Amino acid sequence: MPVPAMLYTRGKAFKSESSVAVVKHSVRVVAEPGADHVKVNHSGCAEAFQSVVEGCVVSIGRNVFQHKDPTRMIQAIKAIIHEDASVEAVTTIL
Repeated sequence: MPVPAMLYTRGKAFKSESSVAVVKHSVRVVAEPGADHVKVNHSGCAEAFQSVVEGCVVSIGRNVFQHKDPTRMIQAIKAIIHEDASVEAVTTIL
C-alpha cells in the first residue's frame, strides 16, 4: 500500500514556506522513513525545485493519480526527468 505524506512548512519557525532549502529538507524528512508520495509547497521556480526532486526519490502529484492511465503518465514523466525528453515527445506515450 502506498504511503502518502503531506508536509507543509508553516509557522513561526519558518521565514519562508517556499524556501528551497526548507522544502528540500521537508521532503527528505518524510521520504527517508518510507513515504512513497510527498506533497509539499512549491518553491516557485522550476529550476530551483529540481534540486528538491533530485534530493529525494519521490515526486509527482495529482496529475498522475487522477490520470486515466497513471502508469503511462509515470512513464511520460520518467522520460522527461531521466531521459531529457520534451513534452511534445512524450505525448506519444500518453
